[in-house]
Amino acid sequence: MSQLTAGELVDADNRVISGSVLNGAIAQGAHDYLGRYHNQISVIEEGRSKELFGWVAPQPDKYSITRTTLGHFLKNKLFKFTTAVNGGDRAMVPIGTYERVMPLDILPTLLFAI
Repeated sequence: MSQLTAGELVDADNRVISGSVLNGAIAQGAHDYLGRYHNQISVIEEGRSKELFGWVAPQPDKYSITRTTLGHFLKNKLFKFTTAVNGGDRAMVPIGTYERVMPLDILPTLLFAI
């Protein structure tokens, strides 16, 4: 995949993914190839910057599907997504937001029981 992405990426610290950002695998080193069942190459910027007390500010540059940040009310703004999870692994809490963003016609909250 290095040959496919050569000259196509912005000069930044990027993560090249074989497949989608939700279900793909990092493509680097010995695994620098498109997976057998993958149909796409995804690239997102590595999020290495840290925020001190980021939850205190109104955060107009953070995307939110719930009304927890100011960015929720900025409907026409383009947000910059990175690999940063701002603190570590996150639990999936079934509060009904996954049904609004799921690209498939399934109910993802019901999959938590499996």
